[in-house]
Amino acid sequence: MTQRFTLHPTTPQLRLLRQAAEILGSGGVIALPTDACYVLACRLGDKAAVDRLRTLRGLDERHLLTLMCRDLSELSTYAKVDSRQYRFLKEWTPGPYTFVLDATKEVPRRLWHPSRRTIGLRVPASAVARGLLEAHGEPVLCSSLILPGEDDPLTDADDILARLDRRIELVLDAGGQGFVPTTVVDLTGEQPLIVRLGCGSIEGMVARGLEASMLRVRFWRPAPPAPPRAGRRRPAATIGAMEPSLPQVIAVYAIPVLFAITLHEAAHGYVAARLGDRTAQLMGRVTLNPLRHVDPVGTVLVPVLILLASKSLGGSGLLFGWAKPVPIVPSNLHSPRRDMGIVAAAGPGANVAMAIGWAIMLKLLPDGGSEFLQHMAFAGILVNLALAALNLVPVPPLDGGRIVASLLPRRLAAHYLRLEPYGLFILLALLATGMLGGLVAPLIDFGIRLIATLLAL
Repeated sequence: MTQRFTLHPTTPQLRLLRQAAEILGSGGVIALPTDACYVLACRLGDKAAVDRLRTLRGLDERHLLTLMCRDLSELSTYAKVDSRQYRFLKEWTPGPYTFVLDATKEVPRRLWHPSRRTIGLRVPASAVARGLLEAHGEPVLCSSLILPGEDDPLTDADDILARLDRRIELVLDAGGQGFVPTTVVDLTGEQPLIVRLGCGSIEGMVARGLEASMLRVRFWRPAPPAPPRAGRRRPAATIGAMEPSLPQVIAVYAIPVLFAITLHEAAHGYVAARLGDRTAQLMGRVTLNPLRHVDPVGTVLVPVLILLASKSLGGSGLLFGWAKPVPIVPSNLHSPRRDMGIVAAAGPGANVAMAIGWAIMLKLLPDGGSEFLQHMAFAGILVNLALAALNLVPVPPLDGGRIVASLLPRRLAAHYLRLEPYGLFILLALLATGMLGGLVAPLIDFGIRLIATLLAL
């Protein structure tokens, strides 16, 4: 019969933790609450326990299991970590993140990823998980507690007991748990690459320039139950194992970028026409033809040069560019001050709508379908949210500056709009100092999480 220990979530009882560690040491498999979701855990060197864990999860040997450690001092024993990787790990641990690293010889070969010799490692922030690791004296092997044929992890101790009674030795109950696994970050390449977006926030990572690597980001969308035969689809945590080349990045992002720019500018012109100013419409700018909106320098040359420079220098800065501005004559509008704010908001609004459209496409694509289309759909979400967020920065002549000016008192708005001739220089200074990424990253991260929640991605 499966035992149940009830623990305090922040100050767990040491006596119960030691008993749980003894169960692990004797070959038991336990359900362990973490700072992400419940996991199944067992002793690292116990082959029989590892096989039982895989059976309970319905996983084969190609699924990458995670090694859960007390702190970074244990990582060097099981993973090859250089100074760059260590600095990154130190910044993001402990927390709800799993890091893919090259495995050392200390890790049994059966636990490596079969084609890459990698291992997933994490340092939890949960007091219960860290207390158990301390009592056990060594890392444990774990995997999210998702039963075969189900989409979400089990979150309630009563439910776990009912479903896994006599199949595992122990359930640690520390109250309700989340149902979203960790965010997975691959550190085996030149740049950290986000593989799966889970409950760990990527806001700071995006601000530091990882958005160019998000070609490989996957929403947490559980894989369907694997059929009992060879050749099964790789789980989400291993999709896109190779870093994309520059041609691949361009191929994936070209269509989303063109649509994002075209509809953004067309929305400005369309709303302006509805509010009394038909200037853009008469000049042919209310159109879905991207050639009418593309600026050869701002839309093509500058972004490509930034992308090439980031690739050659091993970085991944925030892409920056612009399109041809849509001509608006404020005096033609019904209420110039108010309507200029509405016209300005139309562009970012169109991008948010397109991001939702790309998200719907991502949801409708079959899990075993084209990875290229999946990557393009996510690129569409990211590009549109980034364009919306960038344009909402309150610096004239960006849309955010126009919106702010429409809300300010007339005299204050006039002084504020005097910044417009210097707006580009202000943006370049923000970009060079990294402050621009810090401003837009929270909006992008919030948009991704909101869309993922609303559409159950």
